[in-house]
This record gives sequence, C-alpha cells and structure tokens, in this order.
Amino acid sequence: MSRKRLLILTLFFLYALFMLWLLFGQRLFHMLNSPPSDTPYLETLAESLNLIPFRTVIAYLTDLTAHTATARHAFINLGGNLLLFIPLGIFLPLLSEKLRYLPQCMLTAALLLLAVELIQLLTTLGSFDVDDLILNLAGTLIGALIIKCLPHKS
Repeated sequence: MSRKRLLILTLFFLYALFMLWLLFGQRLFHMLNSPPSDTPYLETLAESLNLIPFRTVIAYLTDLTAHTATARHAFINLGGNLLLFIPLGIFLPLLSEKLRYLPQCMLTAALLLLAVELIQLLTTLGSFDVDDLILNLAGTLIGALIIKCLPHKS
C-alpha cells in the first residue's frame, strides 16, 4: 500500500470516528447519564420524524433573518450539516475508483446518510429529518465537485 493511500485511509478513519462521535456518541453519553424517558417509544419516534422537505431549513433561515435567540443554533445546524459532510464527498472518490463518478458517489452517500438517519431515529439517538439528509448530501456534493475539479494523476 502506498503512503498516499495509507494517509487517505488514516484521515478517513479519523473523520469517520469524529462523525460517529458527533452523530451518536454525544447523545449516547447524554442518554446514559439521564433518567429514562416516560414517553412511549412510538410517540418518541413520531416526535423525532420530519419528512417534509425544507421545513427545518425554512425555520432555521427564518431564525437567522429575524435575528432571534436561536439564530446561532440555526447557523450551526445549517452550516454544520453542509460543512461536516464535504469531507465525505472528498473521501469517497479517493477511496474507490467506482465512486469517482458523481452519480455513484452521490448514490453511495445517499444510502449511507439514509442509514445514519434511520439509526438515529430507531435508537432515539437523534431524529430523522429529511432536511438533514438534503443538507448532508449537498455538503457531500460540494466535496465531490471539489475533487472532480482537482487535477488527478493516473
């Protein structure tokens, strides 16, 4: 294995660990250190589900433009969902030649991100928000386009 490939794999591993902590670890730690909820599981799932595209994004953009107390949270959520997934769009094409093609890269990312959203929902370690999926995919697309624009050595 070349040094370049080893470096890419190491950086991807560190990125994956960071994202697992961010997406699951923090909430799991909080859940383990909190009293159990009295809310029934199915009710918790229903409350944690948003299938309406751009519902959350519009609410956050409204908070940003209205300069409300939640504007900081809105900025972090919108920006984070975009910026934190740019590396995924960079790593996928670097890790697999098949994923250098944009449709394959985006399909792989979509399936991976859908799995993350479903795991967050079913474990109650987060929510399923279609807007998160859209923003995460947009971030991944930005990363994939960055890689596509860079010159490659064959």
